[in-house]
Order: sequence, then C-alpha cells, then structure tokens
Amino acid sequence: MMKPIIENKTLKIVLWILLGMVVVIGGIAMKNNTYDFKEERVTIPTEHGKLNALFVTPKRHEGLLGAIIVVHGDGPQTASARDAYKATWERLVNKGYAVISWDKPGVGKSEGHWLHQTMTDRADEVIQVIDWVKKDHRIDANNIGLWGASQAGWVVPKVVGKTDIAFTILISPAINWVTQGAYHTHQKMLVQGKAEKEIQEKLAAFHEGLTYLEEDVGYEQYVMMTDDKDSMSEKRWQFVKANYLSDATEELKNFNTPVLLVLGGKDINVDAKETRMVYEAEIPEKWLQVAWFPESDHAILKPSLVHQKWKMALHFIFSPKKIVADGYYEVQETFVRQQKMSN
Repeated sequence: MMKPIIENKTLKIVLWILLGMVVVIGGIAMKNNTYDFKEERVTIPTEHGKLNALFVTPKRHEGLLGAIIVVHGDGPQTASARDAYKATWERLVNKGYAVISWDKPGVGKSEGHWLHQTMTDRADEVIQVIDWVKKDHRIDANNIGLWGASQAGWVVPKVVGKTDIAFTILISPAINWVTQGAYHTHQKMLVQGKAEKEIQEKLAAFHEGLTYLEEDVGYEQYVMMTDDKDSMSEKRWQFVKANYLSDATEELKNFNTPVLLVLGGKDINVDAKETRMVYEAEIPEKWLQVAWFPESDHAILKPSLVHQKWKMALHFIFSPKKIVADGYYEVQETFVRQQKMSN
C-alpha cells in the first residue's frame, strides 16, 4: 500500500525540480534580455502618415546627445526588428547617442504600407524623421548619423545626397538589385545542397521574371506566365516593379563624411566582395572604413551560428548579446566614439 505514496512523493520532487529549472532558465533569459538604456514611444508625423517610433537614450548622460537614425532592411520590420537591434543599440547609446527607429509603414501602429514605397520614398521618409529629430532639445543637430542594414544600402546614399549627415554605418548593403537577387538565388541553393541543374533552372526562372518586369506585365499575367510555385504576392510584385532597377553605385559618390562598412564573407544574401569593391572605388579612402568578418554571414553572426537556424534561435533567446562575431560591437563603438570626439 506504500508504493503509491512513494511514487507520489517522487513525482512531487521531480515537478519541484523541473519548476526550479524553469525559474532559473527564465531568470537567465530575462537578465540577458535586459538592456541598459531608456525607451520612449513617440509618434513622428510624415507626409504619408504617422510613424510609431522608439526614441532610445542612455540612462545617464550629460550635455547634448548625438543621434543615430535606423534605416531598416527589407520586410515588415518593427522598430527594434523584434529586439534583434537592441544589443547594438545598447553599445551605441552608451557612447553618448540617442537611437531613433520606427515600425515600417503598415507595421504595428505606423500608417501606410512599406510595400507601397520606392527607395526614394524611403529616403524622403528618413529625411523627415531627421528634420523632426533636429527639433528635440536633447539632440546635437550637427551630430546626426545613419545606421542601415541590407536594403538600406539603396536608401542611405539617397539621404546623404539630400541632407547633411555626420556619419554612416552600413551593415551588409547591396549594390545592384538585380545582381543581388541572382546572387542570393544561387548561393541559397548551394547552401541547400541543390544539384547544379536545379540551380540553373531556378536562375533561368529568375531571369525570365526580369523580362516580365521589363515588359511591365500585370500581376495576373505574371502569375499565368510563371510556373514558379513561389510566385510573389501582388503587393510584393508591385514593390519589386517599382524598385528592381535600384543601383547604389553612382549615389555612393554622395558620401563626404565618415562611413563604416560592415561585411560578412559568408553572406549568401549580398555579394560582399562586390559591395566592398564598389564602395572602395566610389568613396574616397579618407571617408571609408571597412570592417570585414570573413567567416560571418549577412547578419554578421558568429561563425559557429552561420546557417544554423536552431542554434541561432536558442542563442537569441538566452544570450542575444553574444550571437554576433567578435569585434562587431567594438568596431561600431570605436567608430561612433570618434565621431562624438570630432563634433
């Protein structure tokens, strides 16, 4: 008759141990996802609607702050890219900067829709945010820089050509929309282990899609003409039609203040070698600094996490400040500190 009592006690002990483990693990995750800065939700008016933004500042500071305006990459990004940017912000904010970033139009409480924007529209949006930030009494209007990732490579050079920018940090920007698309298609299939024949068929379909864009084919006709099961949505098709001719080469000449270019040698989204070559050809050496991480990818992850989605997901939950390559934060900290000292 004692056996059920013993089993019941054992079960309780096991449950208490499991509960303790959950509490400990949850505490570790919470601690590692806590950041040393203040967040303020603000609304920024623009010509095409209100933007729901984050205004991030140091908890302790004296005097005016510099400002870093975040320019997102592709996709429906929230202000913090679902917290992925916060570890970087912590480093930058505590070097005497405010960070301003917003939900892209149509995301969260931001009005409009990001798929209705051209790269010029995006650049104009950034300039309107800069004008708004300059009016804030906490900000040094002469020390406003840009931080952009991926697709921002087609936006930021336009901004620099239209307004004064103190400095720029660009993470994994592309040069040409079409060549970037072909490169990504090819590299992604190589990583997936696809056969060369299948890769060539996919690339042929990619270039066929380009002819539809060039011929200004409507969406319904595009769907009928393509056999690609992964054909784009109508909104995405219109977005690509409006932007596929984007090429940053000539607009890189707009840069006349310091630029930090951060690239990963294992990037399958962007041809980092091409980007580096073009930036070095178009931007004077005195303005350009390149941080090259040969074993990192598009997000400059630690080499051990590149193409390891499940490992990256676990690290993002439990140690989000340690998922990027060694030196990634430090090179940006050093760069912004230099800009702060020069202003």
